[in-house]
Amino acid sequence: MGDCYAKYFRLIRERLLFELKKRNINVINTAKRDGLVKELELGLANETEMIQDDISENQENQNIIWNSTYEFPLKSGWALKSKQKYGKKGGGKRISKRVWKLLEEYFLEGDVDKSKRFTATTMLENLRNKVEERELDEEEIPKLQTIQGWISRYSAQHRQKMAEMFLFKLTWNQPFPQTKVVRNIYQNIDKVEIR
Repeated sequence: MGDCYAKYFRLIRERLLFELKKRNINVINTAKRDGLVKELELGLANETEMIQDDISENQENQNIIWNSTYEFPLKSGWALKSKQKYGKKGGGKRISKRVWKLLEEYFLEGDVDKSKRFTATTMLENLRNKVEERELDEEEIPKLQTIQGWISRYSAQHRQKMAEMFLFKLTWNQPFPQTKVVRNIYQNIDKVEIR
Protein backbone atom coordinates (compact mmCIF):
# COMPACT_ATOMS: atom_id res chain seq x y z
CA MET A 1 0.00 0.00 0.00
CA GLY A 2 1.30 3.44 -0.99
CA ASP A 3 1.67 6.60 1.02
CA CYS A 4 -1.53 8.03 -0.47
CA TYR A 5 -3.58 5.37 1.33
CA ALA A 6 -1.65 5.67 4.59
CA LYS A 7 -3.84 8.54 5.74
CA TYR A 8 -6.92 6.26 5.68
CA PHE A 9 -5.35 3.97 8.29
CA ARG A 10 -5.26 6.91 10.68
CA LEU A 11 -8.91 7.86 10.13
CA ILE A 12 -11.34 7.10 12.87
CA ARG A 13 -14.20 4.72 12.16
CA GLU A 14 -16.83 7.49 11.84
CA ARG A 15 -14.73 9.37 9.29
CA LEU A 16 -14.27 6.15 7.26
CA LEU A 17 -18.05 5.61 7.22
CA PHE A 18 -18.55 9.22 6.07
CA GLU A 19 -16.02 8.85 3.19
CA LEU A 20 -17.65 5.57 2.10
CA LYS A 21 -21.16 7.09 2.07
CA LYS A 22 -19.85 10.10 0.13
CA ARG A 23 -18.67 7.69 -2.57
CA ASN A 24 -21.96 5.70 -2.49
CA ILE A 25 -20.26 2.58 -1.16
CA ASN A 26 -22.68 0.52 0.96
CA VAL A 27 -21.18 -1.23 3.98
CA ILE A 28 -22.47 -2.80 7.14
CA ASN A 29 -22.35 -0.38 10.05
CA THR A 30 -21.04 -3.13 12.34
CA ALA A 31 -17.97 -3.81 10.11
CA LYS A 32 -14.57 -3.40 11.71
CA ARG A 33 -12.22 -0.56 10.90
CA ASP A 34 -9.82 -2.72 8.80
CA GLY A 35 -12.71 -3.86 6.59
CA LEU A 36 -13.85 -0.27 6.12
CA VAL A 37 -10.32 0.78 5.07
CA LYS A 38 -10.18 -2.02 2.47
CA GLU A 39 -13.59 -1.01 1.07
CA LEU A 40 -12.46 2.62 0.83
CA GLU A 41 -9.26 1.59 -0.95
CA LEU A 42 -11.28 -0.42 -3.51
CA GLY A 43 -13.63 2.52 -4.02
CA LEU A 44 -10.73 4.92 -4.59
CA ALA A 45 -9.13 2.50 -7.07
CA ASN A 46 -12.42 2.29 -9.02
CA GLU A 47 -12.71 6.10 -8.98
CA THR A 48 -9.18 6.45 -10.36
CA GLU A 49 -9.89 3.95 -13.15
CA MET A 50 -13.07 5.79 -14.11
CA ILE A 51 -11.22 9.13 -14.26
CA GLN A 52 -8.49 7.60 -16.43
CA ASP A 53 -11.12 6.10 -18.76
CA ASP A 54 -12.81 9.51 -19.09
CA ILE A 55 -9.48 11.17 -19.91
CA SER A 56 -8.62 8.61 -22.60
CA GLU A 57 -12.12 8.95 -24.14
CA ASN A 58 -11.73 12.73 -24.31
CA GLN A 59 -8.35 12.38 -25.98
CA GLU A 60 -9.78 10.00 -28.57
CA ASN A 61 -12.63 12.40 -29.29
CA GLN A 62 -10.22 15.32 -29.65
CA ASN A 63 -7.96 13.53 -32.13
CA ILE A 64 -9.25 14.42 -35.57
CA ILE A 65 -8.49 11.85 -38.20
CA TRP A 66 -7.39 13.62 -41.37
CA ASN A 67 -8.46 12.00 -44.56
CA SER A 68 -8.96 13.02 -48.15
CA THR A 69 -12.60 13.95 -47.60
CA TYR A 70 -11.77 16.58 -44.97
CA GLU A 71 -12.35 20.09 -46.30
CA PHE A 72 -9.07 22.01 -46.62
CA PRO A 73 -9.49 25.73 -45.87
CA LEU A 74 -7.72 26.90 -49.06
CA LYS A 75 -9.02 26.43 -52.58
CA SER A 76 -7.54 23.79 -54.83
CA GLY A 77 -4.49 25.05 -56.73
CA TRP A 78 -3.74 27.86 -54.30
CA ALA A 79 0.01 27.21 -54.46
CA LEU A 80 0.36 27.04 -58.23
CA LYS A 81 2.86 29.45 -59.70
CA SER A 82 0.31 30.58 -62.27
CA LYS A 83 -1.99 31.78 -59.46
CA GLN A 84 0.66 33.97 -57.84
CA LYS A 85 0.18 37.70 -58.09
CA TYR A 86 3.30 39.57 -59.07
CA GLY A 87 3.80 43.22 -58.47
CA LYS A 88 6.18 45.71 -57.04
CA LYS A 89 6.68 45.46 -53.33
CA GLY A 90 5.31 48.62 -51.84
CA GLY A 91 3.96 49.85 -55.16
CA GLY A 92 3.17 53.23 -53.62
CA LYS A 93 4.63 56.63 -54.35
CA ARG A 94 8.40 56.76 -54.88
CA ILE A 95 10.80 59.48 -53.79
CA SER A 96 11.68 61.67 -56.78
CA LYS A 97 15.31 62.01 -57.87
CA ARG A 98 15.44 65.68 -56.90
CA VAL A 99 14.19 64.91 -53.38
CA TRP A 100 16.56 61.93 -53.19
CA LYS A 101 19.52 64.17 -54.02
CA LEU A 102 18.45 66.74 -51.42
CA LEU A 103 18.03 64.06 -48.73
CA GLU A 104 21.42 62.63 -49.65
CA GLU A 105 22.95 66.11 -49.43
CA TYR A 106 21.45 66.66 -45.97
CA PHE A 107 22.65 63.25 -44.81
CA LEU A 108 26.21 63.69 -46.07
CA GLU A 109 26.40 67.22 -44.65
CA GLY A 110 25.58 65.77 -41.25
CA ASP A 111 28.10 62.98 -41.84
CA VAL A 112 30.90 65.47 -42.51
CA ASP A 113 30.06 67.88 -39.69
CA LYS A 114 28.40 66.15 -36.75
CA SER A 115 27.08 69.45 -35.38
CA LYS A 116 24.99 69.89 -38.55
CA ARG A 117 23.44 66.44 -38.39
CA PHE A 118 19.89 66.35 -39.73
CA THR A 119 17.02 64.38 -38.25
CA ALA A 120 14.05 63.22 -40.28
CA THR A 121 11.98 66.16 -39.02
CA THR A 122 14.64 68.74 -39.92
CA MET A 123 14.99 67.17 -43.37
CA LEU A 124 11.22 67.40 -43.81
CA GLU A 125 11.24 71.06 -42.70
CA ASN A 126 14.00 71.87 -45.20
CA LEU A 127 12.06 70.14 -47.98
CA ARG A 128 8.97 72.20 -47.07
CA ASN A 129 11.11 75.33 -47.25
CA LYS A 130 12.12 74.27 -50.76
CA VAL A 131 8.41 74.08 -51.63
CA GLU A 132 7.88 77.61 -50.32
CA GLU A 133 10.83 78.75 -52.45
CA ARG A 134 9.15 76.98 -55.39
CA GLU A 135 12.11 74.65 -55.99
CA LEU A 136 9.95 71.57 -55.33
CA ASP A 137 6.29 70.63 -55.77
CA GLU A 138 4.10 69.83 -52.77
CA GLU A 139 3.38 66.32 -54.15
CA GLU A 140 7.10 65.48 -54.21
CA ILE A 141 7.51 65.82 -50.45
CA PRO A 142 7.46 62.40 -48.73
CA LYS A 143 5.93 61.70 -45.33
CA LEU A 144 8.02 61.82 -42.16
CA GLN A 145 7.85 58.03 -41.85
CA THR A 146 9.13 57.65 -45.43
CA ILE A 147 12.09 59.91 -44.67
CA GLN A 148 12.87 57.91 -41.52
CA GLY A 149 12.88 54.71 -43.59
CA TRP A 150 15.07 56.36 -46.22
CA ILE A 151 17.57 57.45 -43.55
CA SER A 152 17.84 53.94 -42.11
CA ARG A 153 18.31 52.36 -45.55
CA TYR A 154 20.75 55.00 -46.77
CA SER A 155 22.83 54.92 -43.58
CA ALA A 156 23.20 51.15 -43.92
CA GLN A 157 24.26 51.51 -47.58
CA HIS A 158 26.63 54.36 -46.70
CA ARG A 159 28.22 52.35 -43.87
CA GLN A 160 28.72 49.40 -46.20
CA LYS A 161 30.28 51.62 -48.87
CA MET A 162 32.68 53.15 -46.32
CA ALA A 163 33.62 49.68 -45.05
CA GLU A 164 34.37 48.52 -48.61
CA MET A 165 36.57 51.57 -49.19
CA PHE A 166 38.40 50.91 -45.93
CA LEU A 167 38.97 47.27 -46.90
CA PHE A 168 40.24 48.40 -50.30
CA LYS A 169 42.73 50.66 -48.55
CA LEU A 170 43.88 47.85 -46.26
CA THR A 171 44.15 45.34 -49.10
CA TRP A 172 46.30 47.53 -51.31
CA ASN A 173 48.08 49.17 -48.38
CA GLN A 174 47.83 52.52 -50.13
CA PRO A 175 45.98 55.71 -49.34
CA PHE A 176 42.75 56.43 -51.12
CA PRO A 177 43.28 57.46 -54.75
CA GLN A 178 43.79 61.22 -54.78
CA THR A 179 44.72 63.58 -57.55
CA LYS A 180 47.66 65.92 -57.29
CA VAL A 181 48.74 68.59 -59.74
CA VAL A 182 52.51 68.70 -60.26
CA ARG A 183 53.97 71.72 -62.02
CA ASN A 184 57.08 71.15 -64.06
CA ILE A 185 58.95 74.43 -63.74
CA TYR A 186 61.25 73.89 -66.69
CA GLN A 187 58.64 72.93 -69.25
CA ASN A 188 55.68 74.99 -67.91
CA ILE A 189 53.44 71.90 -68.11
CA ASP A 190 50.86 70.96 -65.55
CA LYS A 191 50.61 67.23 -65.07
CA VAL A 192 47.96 65.39 -63.10
CA GLU A 193 49.20 62.43 -61.13
CA ILE A 194 46.98 59.89 -59.51
CA ARG A 195 48.43 58.32 -56.47
